[in-house]
Amino acid sequence: MKHFTRQQWKAFAAGQVKAPQSAEMEKHLLVCDRCVDLYLSLLSPADEFHARTIISPRFTANVMQKVSLFESKRNESARQKRNFFYYVAVACLTLLFTSAGVFQSLTQDLPKLARAELNTVSIFAKEEEQKIQFGWSEILLKNAGSVLDTIKPEEDRGY
Repeated sequence: MKHFTRQQWKAFAAGQVKAPQSAEMEKHLLVCDRCVDLYLSLLSPADEFHARTIISPRFTANVMQKVSLFESKRNESARQKRNFFYYVAVACLTLLFTSAGVFQSLTQDLPKLARAELNTVSIFAKEEEQKIQFGWSEILLKNAGSVLDTIKPEEDRGY
């Protein structure tokens, strides 16, 4: 990286540098901290006062607002790239599963599984019908009576 001399920065600060070199020096200030420090050390209090009269009091707020907008656009761009990557990954997996016949086997096996499930449900329904007997309330009453008879004291049984 080419650094500029103290005299070149003095000329730049005084506005004595021609346009092509001035643009090059401005670009260099954006990337070189050493030259920024050197340039700032050359500025006098009169230069600072002059800059205050030229620069708006809202300058810092405006710059920070533009930085925030730039940052949000950059984050949105990164999010879009990430989402695109996910879509590509899902498309690749779909193609892989399709070529491997996974979806075809599912379409062939699912109806068989559904029929088997229906058969199993109907078998269980038939078994439940066979287990439930008519007159269950009478059977319950008879069983409850025999349980109560075993609980009664002996003198109440009539022995």
